[in-house]
Amino acid sequence: MGFCDYLGAFHTSTARLVSAERAFGDNYVFKFEGEREWKAGEHAVYTIKGLKAKGGRFRPMSIASTTEEGFMMMGTRIAEEPSDFKKALLAMQPGDPIHVRGPFGSFLLKDETAPCIMIAGGIGITPFRALLKDIHA
Repeated sequence: MGFCDYLGAFHTSTARLVSAERAFGDNYVFKFEGEREWKAGEHAVYTIKGLKAKGGRFRPMSIASTTEEGFMMMGTRIAEEPSDFKKALLAMQPGDPIHVRGPFGSFLLKDETAPCIMIAGGIGITPFRALLKDIHA
């Protein structure tokens, strides 16, 4: 990691929930709107203000959308016994705020013309959605 990977720590904003839906099984998709730009493959750190959660009130999660889509999408698995953070995420209503720090990361395609193999397990697929959308834009 280089110095540039830490610059996201200085970028903070508030986003508002647009929608939350169960995509399939125990996987959920949350869409937020706000003033933010990022590159496909990056992640952000999300904080729910006022949450007193065991294990902390923030979580880093991949951004599953591209800036051009006009919303910041996060995908996550929420099991039968979710963490306090994920319980609070599920309880959010459209218009509710979430604090966003970032973007961070260097999981970027360096050469979109070169062949690429993508392998992920489970919810680890989320950054691939943004990468593939970006390639086909």
